[in-house]
Amino acid sequence: MSAHVVADLPVYLLGEGEALNKRGVETHLAACPLCAAALRELEASFSLLALSVAPRQPGPSLRERLLARVGSPAHRYDPLLDRFAHLMDLREEKARRLLARLAEPSFWRKTPWPAFALTEVDAGPGVRGKQAALARLQAGHAFPRHKHLGDERYLVLQGQCRECSGETAVAGDLVLREAGTVHAFSAPTSRDLIMAVVAEGIAVAEG
Repeated sequence: MSAHVVADLPVYLLGEGEALNKRGVETHLAACPLCAAALRELEASFSLLALSVAPRQPGPSLRERLLARVGSPAHRYDPLLDRFAHLMDLREEKARRLLARLAEPSFWRKTPWPAFALTEVDAGPGVRGKQAALARLQAGHAFPRHKHLGDERYLVLQGQCRECSGETAVAGDLVLREAGTVHAFSAPTSRDLIMAVVAEGIAVAEG
């Protein structure tokens, strides 16, 4: 999608419009700073609009249902389910099962870097030939400087990803790193950083 998608953002943000090419919009947002900035401004405007409405106290049963749903590992990542499924080209059911396992220690595989764990994802046909994985970096640690051998897209699922440049991505951000990019990143908050990654290989700098 080469044309800007600013006109589609209100419908996209509200989750309405069956004819809207949601995946196309998200792909464009990942590569277009102008439209991504417009989306953030629109989100801020919607937040202000919500604050202008007199609050109503939800009933006890609704509050209990919401708290139970948010606290459940099976639903904790529901707000990011569509983006994760699209990135990995997975059906929603399979994507949900994977996200529900992120809290399981046995789900993660050790790597040469003690603070960094990785689990490969059996992604859909749209991702075949690339490296699809879920990655976890312990809070307060960094992944070493490396070079991307091809384009990489990553979706932050939990915590924050701070680039060596100072740029920070938070949960829900979908980031594109082009082939040839050289960088390092860290998990600067008290929460582990968890990302979904589709890449074409990296070369870690020695030393």
